[in-house]
Amino acid sequence: MDFQYTKQTFETRKELFAQAQKQMEELDAQIAATETGAAVAKETVAEAEHLRSERKSLFARLLSIGKTDFENSEVKELDAAIAAKRDQADRAADILAAQSELLERLYAERLELANRIEELRRLLLGSQYEMFAAEIENEHIPEYLKAAEAFAQAAAKLAGYGKAAAMMRDKLIESGIRTTAPTYGQHIPARAVDLRIDGFNLQQREDGSHNGVFDVSDQVEQYCQEAMKNAQ
Repeated sequence: MDFQYTKQTFETRKELFAQAQKQMEELDAQIAATETGAAVAKETVAEAEHLRSERKSLFARLLSIGKTDFENSEVKELDAAIAAKRDQADRAADILAAQSELLERLYAERLELANRIEELRRLLLGSQYEMFAAEIENEHIPEYLKAAEAFAQAAAKLAGYGKAAAMMRDKLIESGIRTTAPTYGQHIPARAVDLRIDGFNLQQREDGSHNGVFDVSDQVEQYCQEAMKNAQ
């Protein structure tokens, strides 16, 4: 897995997701402002309709009592209020129509953007997992194998000196010499140190690096000879 490509893809998707979320915030703010303006326009239109409704009710009351003179002060007062409100109501109605068209378009844009955000979210989640895998493969596994190799070398040295100790003890026994020192290296050490971890697919690398199994037979012999030489 190409770590740099995976990282660049992750960063790009992360940036696109953040941009889409910002666009959604801006779009929601525009929708909220437009809806507020529409509410004000609706209120103005409703006020004009209420005045006309009052005048109709007044006409009905006058007619019910046999009066046909609609020029009284109450009627004139309503006429003046309706006339004063008419221009505002007409303007508000036009504004409301424009706002309704705008809201329809904004809601359509929001739906499209919401679908895009969901798609970007899925892509980003995929990239996040790929980043985990890439970091494990390109950073953490090599780091572990480096530490494992150091451990294997230390194990080889311990095994080599243990083997030398076992050989020296055998010579002591053959010579009839008893010792109270601890017994080490009584069994021939394994030829390999297996430090593979299940679930991490530590296979042989193309570059020939270790796969978690270290053949330490040569190192064991070298350390054994080193120990025997130092003991002379």
